[in-house]
Amino acid sequence: MAGFYIDMAINVAIFLISMIILVRHFMKEPEQEVLVGVKTFRFFTTLSNLFSALVCFMIVIVSIRMALKGCAFCLPSWLHILKFMSTQAVMLTFFTVMVFLGPVKGFGRQLRGASFYMHVVGPLLAFVSLCFLENQEKLTLGQAFVAMLPTVLYAGLYLYKVLILGEDNGGWPDFYGFNRGGKWKISATLMIVGSLVTSLLIMTTHNYLKGI
Repeated sequence: MAGFYIDMAINVAIFLISMIILVRHFMKEPEQEVLVGVKTFRFFTTLSNLFSALVCFMIVIVSIRMALKGCAFCLPSWLHILKFMSTQAVMLTFFTVMVFLGPVKGFGRQLRGASFYMHVVGPLLAFVSLCFLENQEKLTLGQAFVAMLPTVLYAGLYLYKVLILGEDNGGWPDFYGFNRGGKWKISATLMIVGSLVTSLLIMTTHNYLKGI
């Protein structure tokens, strides 16, 4: 049961910290913080961490109910898949920062304040929770492709807002720099491939640890 309590603690922590950070985005003045108000929802980092937080909240509620019935770690398959999807999303932010945004825009900017949690701590906590503690049911290759859905949907939205609409027509600025030099096709391909690699890495780690 120790693993169950640790998992519950991690999921509660992810939910509470993410909610606190989100609330703070609505309490700061524009000159203090770029990602304020509803504009914070433009960013995949915000959306993926919020998704992860909500899934963790559901896991806590369902897990407690199942534990009271004498079945700890009896998550329904749909919720297990949602945890996979949300973990893949936040881990993609982790790898994107470490491989691309950090070297290009500076690690100091990407890892300071709340960004350190959203880019590093939150993703790693979700990864540990899913792979080390919630590994009673194996993940499948099909689920690995399903886990990419948040990335694919956001990629389509980002391209539409940045390339088709543009900032002057109510769209978004290219805040991730994916269209720098007009190389959005390369960036989009790398993000989709990176999403697949992240999914497969999580699946492989999860299933390996289940077999131990």
